[in-house]
Amino acid sequence: MSGSGRSLIHTNGVTISHWQGVFNTEDGQQVWFKGRDTNKNGRFIVLRTYFANSETLAWMDGSVCVLEGEFEPSIEVFKSIGYEWI
Repeated sequence: MSGSGRSLIHTNGVTISHWQGVFNTEDGQQVWFKGRDTNKNGRFIVLRTYFANSETLAWMDGSVCVLEGEFEPSIEVFKSIGYEWI
């Protein structure tokens, strides 16, 4: 996965970010994403939309996913659960 974005950290500790990037699958396919997330005290909510470049992954085109999770700074790991919004 590679991507980039901007984050704005407010004085109350809430961070709002806008991201975009691409996931590369093991078989060389790509899935692009755009999204926005909100984070406070290591807990976050993410809203993402996906677009694919293959017939196999075409079901993801325009799909929306909501993720929730937390960041563990001591081991620098994000843990999340995603839900497809139908």
